Amino acid sequence: MKTIIFLASTFLLVSCGHLFYQPGIGRMYQPDQFKVKFEEVYVDGFDGIKLHGWYVRRKNAATTKPKGLILMLHGNAENISTHFLNLLWITQEGYDYLIFDYRGYGESTGAPSQKGLYQDALTALDYSLNLAHKEKYPKFIAYGQSLGGNVLLKALQGFDRTSQIDLVVLDSTFLSYKWIGFDKLTDFWFLYPLSPLAFVVVTDEFAPKDYVYKLDRPTLYIHGEKDKVVPVKFGREIFSKLKSVPENKKWSWFIPDGQHIDVFSAHDKIYRKQFVELLNNL
Repeated sequence: MKTIIFLASTFLLVSCGHLFYQPGIGRMYQPDQFKVKFEEVYVDGFDGIKLHGWYVRRKNAATTKPKGLILMLHGNAENISTHFLNLLWITQEGYDYLIFDYRGYGESTGAPSQKGLYQDALTALDYSLNLAHKEKYPKFIAYGQSLGGNVLLKALQGFDRTSQIDLVVLDSTFLSYKWIGFDKLTDFWFLYPLSPLAFVVVTDEFAPKDYVYKLDRPTLYIHGEKDKVVPVKFGREIFSKLKSVPENKKWSWFIPDGQHIDVFSAHDKIYRKQFVELLNNL
């Protein structure tokens, strides 16, 4: 029996690791293919890891003043060469943004882990805020999408300049690795009997479930009601726990026909307009 439990736990540990981290290597697209200017960025992490990112510039950057800088922390699959497309449109609205690959993704070194991604998010936040001050951006926005929302929330807990963030955006994310692991394992009939083991083999050491109550920055929460990747129940849990954010400084977009992270690519682009209005009025 002990052998069966050990083998099952090992199988689940590998399965959950693949669930959380599906890094892609190589470039699929890059901004200049869409006539958008960008710069390559390489940043040294706290533990010797080198992160690769893109600094994507607004339209007419040489002759116009920026409205703000956005840092985007992307989801668990592929790399920045696909994820940058989610916010590419914002460059037409006067905003610049930074997007980094986590360790083990794209051209960043190392291998992904909960602790590693937490450190990478801290590195990205520190670099981005330094850039925001250097270039005199009037607003700084931290945007976490899917796994990136979880990572962002945890990083904010350990970041000493959270007060300098004008808006936190959480898009289709979750608080607990254990619970999302359990939920995803129940999707497969052959893993369903083993799904409770997710609470044993998956760690929540770097999950933000205790910090979410303490987040006090203006926050926008986004989630599609028909999200099959991260069910909307996880998003409703997060929004209900934003107890320290003033009522007039938190917003929720629970999109009736929304799928996973499609807020700006579908829905007749109406949420693009709403997002720009929200940013401009910060």
